[in-house]
Amino acid sequence: MKNPWRAALGAALPLLAGLLPAAPPARAFQPGSWGRSRLVYAGEVPILHLHGSPARMGEAAGRLTRGVLRKLAPHFARRFMDTFFTLIPADRKKAKKKRLLDLVRRSRAGIPEYRMKEIEALARAAGVPEEQILLANLLPEVAPRVHCSTLFLAGSRMTDKAPALGRNLDYPSIADIHLYGLVVIYHEKGRIPLASLTFPGLVGVLSGMNEKGLCGATMDVYRDSRKANPGAIPRFLFYRELLSRNSTVDQVLQAARGTICLSGGNFTTADARGGAAVLESNGKKWAFRRPKEGALFATNFFRSPSLGGPHPCRRYSLLERQVKKRPVFSPRILRGVLRMAALGPINVQCMVFRPASREIDFAFGRVPAAASPFHHLGRMELFGRVQSTPASRPSRRSK
Repeated sequence: MKNPWRAALGAALPLLAGLLPAAPPARAFQPGSWGRSRLVYAGEVPILHLHGSPARMGEAAGRLTRGVLRKLAPHFARRFMDTFFTLIPADRKKAKKKRLLDLVRRSRAGIPEYRMKEIEALARAAGVPEEQILLANLLPEVAPRVHCSTLFLAGSRMTDKAPALGRNLDYPSIADIHLYGLVVIYHEKGRIPLASLTFPGLVGVLSGMNEKGLCGATMDVYRDSRKANPGAIPRFLFYRELLSRNSTVDQVLQAARGTICLSGGNFTTADARGGAAVLESNGKKWAFRRPKEGALFATNFFRSPSLGGPHPCRRYSLLERQVKKRPVFSPRILRGVLRMAALGPINVQCMVFRPASREIDFAFGRVPAAASPFHHLGRMELFGRVQSTPASRPSRRSK
């Protein structure tokens, strides 16, 4: 039987390709400060440094991204629903939308109190209804659309001898979110500073790296993982917990065991020591995969037998062939392989984490991102002391 969501995606790709612009717009965010928090630019990359308690960080995020949030928030949920229910007959859409909204509202119970305070402060400071921020954070989890792919290569497989984690974020550009890529640095008391490559209004982590070099990226899984567990912590918030509290992959695996999340999916993580793993979960049960011959890759299907895998995937097979074909990769070749694996018309972000040096090459702002220029973010730009005035020097384009 054909997968209806795969059929919907295939039908939507040509339309999306025609709608999306080829070039990025002018800077979307206004540099500024709020208390100790700052929104600055490193070349073309907006970086939001947030300091203080969750509530204080939420307030600063709302103030400093207010213009963009007030433009995006009113439209995201409606357009998400329209896209998600493309194949549903008109007479059934209303009931299905109601059930989905009810699930989102029940899922609020799993958000930790301190993160709820962050969301409430963010919405209040931005001047948008709190429910719109909740929908932006929870709809992508309970109604999966994130496709994505990841490829980890150990130092032995890289020409510069440093491990690398490449990541495609393949997601329909609902409400033109591809135009609003943002790097948020959380400087939260008692936590490891964390860089999240994200969009305004999101408090969970889709892709990120902390100051110790631990990095990670999420992928939705559409088979065997979609039974939601209202009352459990949302998966994207749990990934933020993992990356802000741990330094190594082994610590992440230990922290994940026994945790129940709102939904299931895949999460690839790597650390500065060269460790890596893919965490596969149906929300309640976890399975872990480690690199083989210095390489590890994942897409939107479980590979672990304990979770019903392995399931076939064209992009997984592509990555597997490329790894077998090349004994070593240069950074340029790695980016080329990511471009091959990207789902072009919905490839809204692409990045390469270098955990040993705490650097990121980040492509965003136009689709497909993997075919766009990559902007290099060094350790000082991510985790160094923030200038009191907005940065204006150009970022280095990665070579």
